[in-house]
Amino acid sequence: VLIFGKSIPEDLTDLLTEGGVLPGIFLLFLKQFLGSLGAMIVLFFAILLCLVMITEKPLMSLFALFSVQTAEKAGRRAKSDLQRISQTAREALEERRFRREEREADFQTTDFHLEDFKEEREVSPLEAEENKEKEALRSDLLSVKEELDLINSKKEDWKEDSFTVEGLSDSSEVEELFPENSSEIDAVPKVKSLKKQSMKEEPLDEEALDEEELKKRLLQGDPSSRVVYTADGRRIASDNENLQKRIQEKKEEELTVDSVPEKSAKPYVFPPLSLLKRSHSQEEEKRSEIEKNAQTLKETLKSFGITVSIINVSVGPSVTRYELQPEQGVKLAKIVSLSNDIKMRLAAADIRIEAPIPGKSAVGIEVPNKNSQVVYLGDILSSPAFLENKMKLAFGVGKDIGGKVVVTDIAKMPHLLVAGATGAGKSVSINTLIMSILYRYSPEEVRMIMVDPKVVELQVYNGIPHLLIPVVTDPKKAAAALNWAVAEMTSRYKKFAAYGVRDLSGYNEKIRGLSEEEREKEGLSVLPQILIIIDELADLMMVSASEVEDAIVRLTQLARACGMHLIIATQRPSVNVITGLIKANVPSRIAFSVSSGVDSRTIIDMNGAEKLLGKGDMLFFPQNLPKPIRVQGAFVSDEEVAKVTEFLKSQGEAEYNHSISKSLEKEATEEVGGSQSDRDELFAEAGSLVIETDKASIGFLQRKFRIGFNRAARIMDQLAAEHVVGEEEGTKARKVLMNMEEFEELLSTERME
Repeated sequence: VLIFGKSIPEDLTDLLTEGGVLPGIFLLFLKQFLGSLGAMIVLFFAILLCLVMITEKPLMSLFALFSVQTAEKAGRRAKSDLQRISQTAREALEERRFRREEREADFQTTDFHLEDFKEEREVSPLEAEENKEKEALRSDLLSVKEELDLINSKKEDWKEDSFTVEGLSDSSEVEELFPENSSEIDAVPKVKSLKKQSMKEEPLDEEALDEEELKKRLLQGDPSSRVVYTADGRRIASDNENLQKRIQEKKEEELTVDSVPEKSAKPYVFPPLSLLKRSHSQEEEKRSEIEKNAQTLKETLKSFGITVSIINVSVGPSVTRYELQPEQGVKLAKIVSLSNDIKMRLAAADIRIEAPIPGKSAVGIEVPNKNSQVVYLGDILSSPAFLENKMKLAFGVGKDIGGKVVVTDIAKMPHLLVAGATGAGKSVSINTLIMSILYRYSPEEVRMIMVDPKVVELQVYNGIPHLLIPVVTDPKKAAAALNWAVAEMTSRYKKFAAYGVRDLSGYNEKIRGLSEEEREKEGLSVLPQILIIIDELADLMMVSASEVEDAIVRLTQLARACGMHLIIATQRPSVNVITGLIKANVPSRIAFSVSSGVDSRTIIDMNGAEKLLGKGDMLFFPQNLPKPIRVQGAFVSDEEVAKVTEFLKSQGEAEYNHSISKSLEKEATEEVGGSQSDRDELFAEAGSLVIETDKASIGFLQRKFRIGFNRAARIMDQLAAEHVVGEEEGTKARKVLMNMEEFEELLSTERME
């Protein structure tokens, strides 16, 4: 009646026919006091109470049917999650197998074997990232297992109203994928660094293993066996007995030593080549395109009355050189004058003509490739040309136009000038040089001083063990660093004279021949080579041109024999920056793309750099070659540099030479004010006059002392350095900061010193 809104009949006879007297009275009472909605709610709870009393079951058992349906949905969802994660695990195994096959193929093509490494194998950042992915996958599997365990526990509680989840069974693949308890979870092997002394790697026959076996070996290992499987499926033979014995001996030694361990210098661990990118596929210029260009060259020259024959074609990473042999009687200047016509016929961005090619009776025409290749530094550093040479300071430059790896010795240069326009590749070239040193030489062999006025280029190298001092960014400190290098050069030559040797290698041999007692008694040690890298010379020349130029000239003239070498880079190859004295004493140069032939002649004394393509395309002109060679410079990204520097910093803190840093600070602060002997003779009188009159300006000193502007400005700078007057404030006069008593105290203190 309440639900359908029918009116309650007032007649008792009608009530009896509608359902009885008592229900009718009950409904009339509820409707009168509670209304229709209230009566319906009370009636609903009354029905529930009756059901509980009749069935004699708990109220919650009435909702079992709904719980069963919910659990069935949760089970189906967990099953789908399980299948998805299982598929992810299979795909991860396949991907790791594919990567391992690629690495093995690379090792076979480059003669690169694991047995070549004698040092302890460290876990690289890439492997660490891969290990994190494996741990994340394991945690996902365990979370799904916990969800299934929760569903199974609820099944036990429901008992009479139990149900089954479709697709799940007690002996399913879930038992193979998930550890059942904490002890089995702890038994899952973790990926750790493999020690070369106790482990050797054996090739895994993956074809003989099915997918389930690989999955089982991924998550479990048998500690009693002599074969251990790592998380990526590799099989490693291990001598467990000797390993456990060494661990026990090490624990006993740790118990016997003092509680405070002695600080010992860690041996330098070279960064692995896996931190650098390497090319996998080489896209060479199509043969049909080469033949077409060769025919076009012959036809173009023939149209101008020059008959040539093409004797050779060299295909490089970014440029292809066509070697032409003209008929007898043809002037080479005529071929060179046709460069614009040849460029138009080939539809090339630019061409470069080398007439003649050094050592050949041919003319070389260099044409840019349509598909240029990137020369990765990893390919250069892993090549036999870099690994097998015996150079003192090997530098992987790049690849020439024939695709041959170019490696040079900085010690034979002995100094290098790198110049080119902005974005041509100077900073990348400096990075490849530094990385070549880090991959080849320890801090005991080579130390470096880096000067970076641009602040952002070389800051990433702060903290590496090869640095003598932190990267210098202040131009004033840079001049002081060059002066320190001159003093170090003089000190080394005095040591050479005392031991009767001529160069650094002879001195180090003498020192190695002495006993340790003699070395400690005289305070002698093996001297490392020192590499001074200046990233932007133009900024230094603007701040203190004469001082910087004098120091560079002295170092370039004399520092070679004592093992000190300069690498100078600049983007402004003008005569104001690269002066005649610097050019005369820096015989080796690298010219990147420049805007004009004048800039090219400033760098390499000839035209050609204005024809370069940019992006690492360079003319490399070492001291021992009559003409520069065209090289595509090696490329290393900022991410790769960051990975290598982080690897080196993880070995420990850098040990800087604090005496050098203190001397640089002292020279930088004294550069403006100078010492007492360097001050102008009018310094005291000028200071007294400024304090008495409370006027501090250059024009005021000029009028009072009848001196020139330069001298008055120098005196004012000296007063500002001693805080007698303040800094410049535009056109306003400087503020006077001292009174007469403080100024006299300053003068008396300096006289006593």
